[in-house]
Amino acid sequence: MEISVLSLLLALNSGVHALDVLPFQGWFQPVPDKVQGPSPDVIIHYDQTPNATRSGSFKPFKNSWPELSSDSVLRDSEWTWRVNVSQFYAPYNRDDAPGPSNRQAFVSQTYDFTWSADGNLSEALDGATGPLCITQLGRYLDLPVNVTNSLLDDDTSCASALGQDCVKAILDNSPSPSEERGCGLAFGGKFDQIPECKGSLGRHRGSLDATTTGFSLGNKTAQIDSGDTFWVNVSGPVLGNETWLYNNMANQIQVLLLSVLLPTNSSPGTANVSGTELLCIRANNTELPEIDADDDGVASVGEVVLLSAGTTIAGVGGLTYLGLVALAVAVVLGSN
Repeated sequence: MEISVLSLLLALNSGVHALDVLPFQGWFQPVPDKVQGPSPDVIIHYDQTPNATRSGSFKPFKNSWPELSSDSVLRDSEWTWRVNVSQFYAPYNRDDAPGPSNRQAFVSQTYDFTWSADGNLSEALDGATGPLCITQLGRYLDLPVNVTNSLLDDDTSCASALGQDCVKAILDNSPSPSEERGCGLAFGGKFDQIPECKGSLGRHRGSLDATTTGFSLGNKTAQIDSGDTFWVNVSGPVLGNETWLYNNMANQIQVLLLSVLLPTNSSPGTANVSGTELLCIRANNTELPEIDADDDGVASVGEVVLLSAGTTIAGVGGLTYLGLVALAVAVVLGSN
């Protein structure tokens, strides 16, 4: 059927509505014992048995391998990054929860790394003690369908989707971690404004809210082991068109930029060598149709997912659609 701009605005405002306060979101920490909404047991269950999952292998910090010591466990290693996305139903008993409180839809997203070497994350990185810096390029990254479909499913390289020049520009200009200053945010978070990335990240339609977090590899009491979940993102309750958020998170490209100081004794007078890694993956690698619903010359993932219910958008311009997507993102994802 066809709907007007006003009808679409109302549909988006109600169809992807979620409360502004997220039940839980965090890096390098377990799900707390008490969460508003779904119980921790439910979140953990869907982390272990997700609706959509994808794993991709990579050779961590390979460009730094020549500088590592002769007994390095990192050199020649292969790690796996797994992304899980699920939608599930659970009670949500806050007073401001619209609709039945005993059956609310939630969307969860988790990441984990696995490696074959013995020991925890610090030991898998040759005993590194400085910060491991992780930059996430947008919790909601609405890229063009042709860019998204270009991502290969056999590894975690970003080159096929973002372009080799874009990948090189990001890696070459990313700040090194510092024992004293911690982690820095490359490009001030404006990855979509990098000239070499204009044809990919520069065409995103969502919110490229790049953020950087640091994990202290020297903290012996809070370590990550192979297979441990290190990123958990659980939405507020989603009402109306309950599958919209799930399908977006499952189909969008997830992008992580990693940087770390690796110990070495192969460079005279140098205690550490900086390593950087850029990773891309999609939980659902199904090829999406290129449907430019708002006729602005760009078919985005958000448009295709919105139309997956069989709705045709009539008379919606590019700026209007961008505004609607921004509204949906702000309402659904809330704040940190």
